[in-house]
Amino acid sequence: MRMWAFFLLASSLLIPSAWSLEVRGQVRLRLDDQPVPSALVRYLNEASGAVYETQTAEDGAYYLELPEPATAVAAPPPLPARTWLGSAYPNPFNPAVVLPLDLAAPARVRLEIFTSLGQPLRLLVDRELPAGTHLLRWDARDGQGRGAAAGVYLFLLSAGEYTARGKLTLADGAAGLPVENSAAPRQPSLYTIQVRGPAIHSLDLANVAPPDPGADMVLLVDADQSSQRLPSGQWTSMAGIPGGWFRMGSPFYQDEAPERQVYLDPYYLELHEVTLAQYRACVEAGACPEPAQGEACTWNSDRGDNHPVNCVSWYDAERYCRWAGMRLPTEAEWEKAARGALGQVYPWGDEPPGGAGNCQRAVMMQAGLGLGCGYDGPGPVGTRTADANPYGIRDLAGNVWEWTADWYGRDYYQHGPARNPLNTEMGLHRSLRGNSWFYVDPNTDLRAANRYRFRPLRWSPYIGIRCARSALPGPAEPPLEPPSPLELQALGLANWQERHALVMAAEGDTLLRPARPDTPMVFIPAGPCTLGVDRGSGDERPVHVAELSAFYLDRTEVTVAQYRACAEAGGCTPPHHGARTYRLEYEGRFTNWDQPGREDHPVNAVNWAQADQYCRWAGKRLPTEAEWEKAAGGDGRRYPWGDEEPSCERAVMDDGGDGCGQDSTWPVGSKPEGASSHGVMDLAGNVWEWVADWYDRDYYRRAPLRDPFNTDPGSESLKILRGGSLADQNAHLHAVSNRLAYDPQQGYDYTVGFRCARSAP
Repeated sequence: MRMWAFFLLASSLLIPSAWSLEVRGQVRLRLDDQPVPSALVRYLNEASGAVYETQTAEDGAYYLELPEPATAVAAPPPLPARTWLGSAYPNPFNPAVVLPLDLAAPARVRLEIFTSLGQPLRLLVDRELPAGTHLLRWDARDGQGRGAAAGVYLFLLSAGEYTARGKLTLADGAAGLPVENSAAPRQPSLYTIQVRGPAIHSLDLANVAPPDPGADMVLLVDADQSSQRLPSGQWTSMAGIPGGWFRMGSPFYQDEAPERQVYLDPYYLELHEVTLAQYRACVEAGACPEPAQGEACTWNSDRGDNHPVNCVSWYDAERYCRWAGMRLPTEAEWEKAARGALGQVYPWGDEPPGGAGNCQRAVMMQAGLGLGCGYDGPGPVGTRTADANPYGIRDLAGNVWEWTADWYGRDYYQHGPARNPLNTEMGLHRSLRGNSWFYVDPNTDLRAANRYRFRPLRWSPYIGIRCARSALPGPAEPPLEPPSPLELQALGLANWQERHALVMAAEGDTLLRPARPDTPMVFIPAGPCTLGVDRGSGDERPVHVAELSAFYLDRTEVTVAQYRACAEAGGCTPPHHGARTYRLEYEGRFTNWDQPGREDHPVNAVNWAQADQYCRWAGKRLPTEAEWEKAAGGDGRRYPWGDEEPSCERAVMDDGGDGCGQDSTWPVGSKPEGASSHGVMDLAGNVWEWVADWYDRDYYRRAPLRDPFNTDPGSESLKILRGGSLADQNAHLHAVSNRLAYDPQQGYDYTVGFRCARSAP
């Protein structure tokens, strides 16, 4: 049974009544028609001044009995969050005028009425009032008790430091007082309806007649927007997110599943990412350490103060939000703000940005403009023309990843609570949301449900901050922990890459050299092979079975050392290396040819001809597309190891950062758990691999069923890459069936390498 309560807040003389009205209704959010729980609904009888109120349930419903007031109060109503004077309500059937006043704290209140010419008419209130809601009622009489005529009057109110002035209208004046006629049938009184609540904009409706019995009254409210004053005196704008249920997660990735309904209490989230100017104030106050510096970092750069601060660790973000009187949002809060209660796919709706990028939607990589829409880093906050979500929050996709309060748990959605989830189970990574200006796969990576993990004591040009605050009172935040000795040591270095290197070494987050394989090549016996997949992209269909002859395939990708032997013998040309051709200088360190200590890493930044040339020099050849797919799976499995999605336990990928947080490839064969059923290593991740075939989108629909090999360059003259790379987060890019068309002359892509094959005798 639902228990309802109603309260009498203002006492006044009531004419006894032998009847009452039942009022039922709902409070819903205008922007998405979702119910608003925990809202205070207040009915003010305009004739008597009596007030009746209740709170909405989780489904936004409320119930009141009118006009008989209760004489007992079950619980005191919550105090107003701010001092605010509502609109005045004249009643055409009664000269009384009511001004609703919310007092956030006790204050001396003075309310004076003036004529339209500014002459004092009556000092209505001049006394100390406690915090709470007060209804200031003028009975249309002056200071000597004489009735005031109909017309326009002025008022001036002061409540502590708060002041308000405005106009009042009397419809009939004191002469219009009605005469009570006991013989006439009683008509329902008119009411002023007020809705107040956390994270919603206050609603006031005057001269409202109660609905007919059995009819519900739906009250539509707007989400609130407010400003938070920072300790520096700056302001930050915040969007109110009303409490309620929303659809969280998706079936797209395993760590986003299951998709489920989650309930959140109301809260506020900043409209924009934290800017350089805002973070600088925290540094100057001694509450925040300086962010890291370096290429693409905004600190101590020539970027404007309206760019987001980046190159900040999780601890930097936590300290800033706490200094600002806020906190980091939970993953669930971030996702609801980005998706809305209905769970749209992207912050702006369900329309994907497109595979080439869309700079109207987000600061991201777009073909023709480059990284960060040409900024080569994050852009100014709030400047996209088509990115705003239903709550008006900007840059929730792209620009910078945003730290959240949660520890990252891959399976957290499977056991996390349905109400206000927050993963407090300590792990190696914290959760990030929203993606960044750097390389992305737009349609998948910019989804609002997409999750990402990163070690908390890291500084990256791709990561920034957005703060939240609760709309309801709650327990105090625990005190901030002081910086650890390791963090203090890292903060002594300015450059983000130097900080990374120091912390990674101290935490043991370094690359290990795997044992060399006993057999450099793996024998793949002749027999049937399942190629393609019906659930994949159009060029992977239809699934079909082909007979393949026996062949050998390199167990690992070709290494720098192996390729160097060919170059020194004059059989190969050096691969691309160094920073030339890259938009950012630090991208040059991803090329392995000229980096010390990477002889066991895969050679990368090679074009198709260089890969083919090496294999021929070595007495081998590039594998056909069908051979590659059979070695990786060939039995219907999704990934070389089975059907479980890729992670850094099995593949070198963009998981916790490019190359599993190493910002480089790994030595070949470093992920033995990711080996295929034939024992072939790194067929998912590390580097994309050239195969021999020319690309044809429809080749699987007409390919021969014995030893298929496409030798026709077609009109596009594109070759094929397989397997995904260190820079790919999208799980499907690492799938056995995924095909990527690529320019064979492209030779400076550090995500591209190869391995060789040989036909069996």
